Amino acid sequence: MAPVIFAVEFASDTTVRGVALPEYVSVNVLTTTLVSVPVLSIVVLILKIGVV
Repeated sequence: MAPVIFAVEFASDTTVRGVALPEYVSVNVLTTTLVSVPVLSIVVLILKIGVV
């Protein structure tokens, strides 16, 4: 998590493809969190069923 804080704190004027770095980092963190929840739910379900 520290690199995210450093990116927002020390490089807040930087842009990535026309988007400010803090917004870019925030969207990436939100997206990866939203994607990981269903993926981990499926993994837990598979492990509970005993497929693996």
